[in-house]
Amino acid sequence: MELVVLLGVAVLVTAAAEGRAGVGQRRLMDRKGVLAGSLLTAIPFALIHLPQAFAERGFAATPWADVALSWGVLFGFALVARYLLGMAYVATGGSILILGLLHGSMNASQSMDTVDWWQFIPAVVVLTAAVAAFTAVRSRTTGQGSSGHALRRRRIRPVWPATLS
Repeated sequence: MELVVLLGVAVLVTAAAEGRAGVGQRRLMDRKGVLAGSLLTAIPFALIHLPQAFAERGFAATPWADVALSWGVLFGFALVARYLLGMAYVATGGSILILGLLHGSMNASQSMDTVDWWQFIPAVVVLTAAVAAFTAVRSRTTGQGSSGHALRRRRIRPVWPATLS
């Protein structure tokens, strides 16, 4: 029963987080381009995750040097992660499900017992660089892909259910 409740909470939290990405990040990417829109959404993403610096030892027992390091890594990672999520959002035609799966896999990989908490960060950086390079090459060779304003060219519209008449 506890597993079902935890799974339900995880799904709801991920859906809410990626729902914000589908609204806020989509609008910013539509106005500013994929890179700028993604980087602007990294700020609220990082702010939401600031309390994680105190998760292990609590507020009073965590040294401020550790907090500063944690927040620096968090803001740097937020820039890379939001750009990866932005590129995935555009490449999939606006799929929030893919964003949820990416976000969930990042969360799961940092809590694996076989690795330290930080080891998923270089993996996400390498993945982001690979996706950006692939997108750049694809846009040069096929005329498709993200040149920074892909949403403006393709106009991803939200899908609304047809009204019953």
